[in-house]
Amino acid sequence: MRCKYTKQTILIVFLGLLFFTAYKVYAQIQTTDTFNIQFLTGTSLQIQPKVNPNLFLTLTVQSGTLNGTGTLSMNNEGAGTLTITHASNVVVAVTASEGIDYQVNGEMRRNNFTASPSDVTVIRWNLSGYQIPLDTYVMVGMGLFGFFSLVFAPVYMVAKFKKGDWSSGFCWGLLLFLVGIGLVIAWLWS
Repeated sequence: MRCKYTKQTILIVFLGLLFFTAYKVYAQIQTTDTFNIQFLTGTSLQIQPKVNPNLFLTLTVQSGTLNGTGTLSMNNEGAGTLTITHASNVVVAVTASEGIDYQVNGEMRRNNFTASPSDVTVIRWNLSGYQIPLDTYVMVGMGLFGFFSLVFAPVYMVAKFKKGDWSSGFCWGLLLFLVGIGLVIAWLWS
């Protein structure tokens, strides 16, 4: 008995692993924008993570002018960095929606900061209450299926060998074993 669809099965598993790897890489991609900034006393700047439009990080100018150049980097998982090189004196209040963890110059949940000309302020944030992405569950499921395949493949082979069906037992047992190794490696690599 000859194994049917062996090449197609291997190709489908390979393409599936390639798809999930590409998605995982996409989630880590960061976009960076450079800009000039000028906000007067009483005005605010709101930053909204890409993942959840209901969350905000707000910078409110309490005194002076938030004036200078900056860069804004955000990834597809909701984390980001705002860097501002100040051109004037300013006092800024920082507030965030529940579910956003942020740092101002390395200090967690700092409510305000004061800056002088040529000072650099770095604000980093990520989503604290962010749900685990679906691909994490898929990868764990693939890994568990891979472990199951690694255990089941020799059992299947032995059962087929006892019945005298050597070619089918070897072919499908080897295929299950190789797919299991591939799934476990893909899961551990993610």
